[in-house]
Amino acid sequence: MDQVITITANNFYDLTKFKHVVHKDSVFRNIEVLDFSYIPDKLYMRNDIINTLICSFRRIIIDNKTSTNCLLTGLPGSGKTTIARYFAKNFRQIVLETIPNFHIEYFNCLGFRRNDTIVANLVKKYCYSSGKGYAAEEFWVILLKKLIYTKNYLFIILDNIDYLSQQDLLQILSLPESFGHQNIRISFLFISRSKQWDEYKNQEINQRIYDLIKIKPYSFEEAYTILKDKYELAFKENVISEDLITQLAQIVVNTKNMRYGIEYLRKLGTYADTKGFKVILPEHLKKIPKEPYFEHYEVIEKLSIHELLAYKSVCSALDHSDITTIEKAYLEYEKSCTEYKKKTHHILTFGKYIRNLAKFKLINKEIKQYSKYGRYAEISLSYNPKGIKKEVEMFLNQKLV
Repeated sequence: MDQVITITANNFYDLTKFKHVVHKDSVFRNIEVLDFSYIPDKLYMRNDIINTLICSFRRIIIDNKTSTNCLLTGLPGSGKTTIARYFAKNFRQIVLETIPNFHIEYFNCLGFRRNDTIVANLVKKYCYSSGKGYAAEEFWVILLKKLIYTKNYLFIILDNIDYLSQQDLLQILSLPESFGHQNIRISFLFISRSKQWDEYKNQEINQRIYDLIKIKPYSFEEAYTILKDKYELAFKENVISEDLITQLAQIVVNTKNMRYGIEYLRKLGTYADTKGFKVILPEHLKKIPKEPYFEHYEVIEKLSIHELLAYKSVCSALDHSDITTIEKAYLEYEKSCTEYKKKTHHILTFGKYIRNLAKFKLINKEIKQYSKYGRYAEISLSYNPKGIKKEVEMFLNQKLV
């Protein structure tokens, strides 16, 4: 006998129910505090680093023609980007008293992977030029002349600089040598993950970095202090217990990554709102998926559509196997392009996307020898492909919309 489905208020949505859920009480007071782009009013547990940055860059105030640079390195989730943006925001307030036209620019080299792309954007903004038809060096000349003429000064944060080619970074670092310190009204604050920097740096680059600041992972006390502050700013009173904050602080210490603690806070709040809970209990943490790739979130967000399609294809090819090849992944890529109504690129171009994914540490790629005369690439993942595929599909849908 066919099963009869009864229509109740629990198995359909209408406008009335939609409005009720939108306007019902939330455990959050200010959820944007938990966004990774949020710049706090107070920065905890990084006094020494801020002091070092102040001492390194205060020469700009004394002589606004001086160019300098610093590099922040540390593990994922150690606060590098937050420190850089917090420092720049507050430093600008002081510098404006001396240099009225002091501007901050931020570029994540995951999205801006070439020197000419970065400087073209600056030329377009400050020189009112279309930013086309010039080489990177010519762009820099145009920009530097304009900054001198208009008495503007740029403080540029370049995040994930190890995604630039070494040649591109060297050209940026060599600007004072090429054009003279007195002509460079630009200073740079570079950011890189410590492991990537160790693999990327060379002697020419190292000797042009004026100050390298290494950031240590947070201790338990530091993690607890920061998470409690985040909780008090983001949530209403008495929503989360001290025990739960203690558990989250321990997760941060174990993973050496503050992003885990902040992301779990956000997911716990969202889970509570979904279920209609007024209080979040320690046992609710078990309901939150323990995904192992929070550290890759920022990278995935910056991938192009076809890089995302390639990543999804690799995950699909690895659904039932621990290892795949470019050829097998390309067959899945063709299916994905059809599914998302995108033009399929040639397998050679697809190979470039695979190289980028390997460079970004999203996949493992190992070259194997067929025989004396041939080689092929084995592709694998260090985490569950089904879990990451859902995240990739989410980003694909966002970009296509």
